Amino acid sequence: MDEQQFLFLQQLLTDRTGIRFRDQAHLCRKLDSRLRALNLDSYARYIELIKKKSDEILHAIEAVTNNETFFFRDFIHLIALEKYLDTCLNAARVFRIWSAASSSGEEVYSIAMTVHAWAAARRIAPHNIRITGSDIDRSVIKRAIDGRYHRCQVERTPKGYKAFLLRYLEQHSGDYFNVKPHIKAMVRFKRFNLTQPLPFSRELDVIFCRNVFLYFNQALRNEIFTGMHQALRPGGLLIMGLCEPMPVDLPLGFTYVGNSMYTKTGERHPG
Repeated sequence: MDEQQFLFLQQLLTDRTGIRFRDQAHLCRKLDSRLRALNLDSYARYIELIKKKSDEILHAIEAVTNNETFFFRDFIHLIALEKYLDTCLNAARVFRIWSAASSSGEEVYSIAMTVHAWAAARRIAPHNIRITGSDIDRSVIKRAIDGRYHRCQVERTPKGYKAFLLRYLEQHSGDYFNVKPHIKAMVRFKRFNLTQPLPFSRELDVIFCRNVFLYFNQALRNEIFTGMHQALRPGGLLIMGLCEPMPVDLPLGFTYVGNSMYTKTGERHPG
């Protein structure tokens, strides 16, 4: 990949995904597998293909996005979600949770399992809690909808949560497990690009957007934070990755509540 090819692909993919690419080697590591799959021997030929076939950019996006995830990752946030439900759930309205950049579904299903157990312990039906997962990558959305996971993915579950997880999985064949139907019924998945305007307005109670912002530049971070502030109900909760800072140069109207979690300031929406 020469400098001109790098600049073309960098601009194209950054515009579509918001991801910053450090240098040519970084971008090559992400895209090399795609070139091998297409049996292409140069980036010049790959750029020609992108210009001729508009849907190839979707494959390129899938090649460069990071889909690292596992069940009950940063489970301290799920404990916080239970406490938040205790104080905020209003039986008279739908309570909405959005997992942005949800990858192959482990985060969303972890949320659903947590909500299901929380509701069962209080002898209430969880039907008025709506959970949505989204990601830019079509392939991981398909895997999330399938809800089938290899034993290796189950084994990555933090100690103390594996038995809890297995309550909501059923062994399918060999080393594969399926999420049980009643948990799958609690969630929906859709493709969404965080660089686009958010399709919500004061509708959401909780947003999980973890380990995503570190890939974006400051301007895009601020833009997304502003959109999430508008999407949350007053008093709504934004949950970020444990190592991700809230931007300090934009007055977003969030109050820090600990462990990379923020509430939207203002009166709670009456329903």
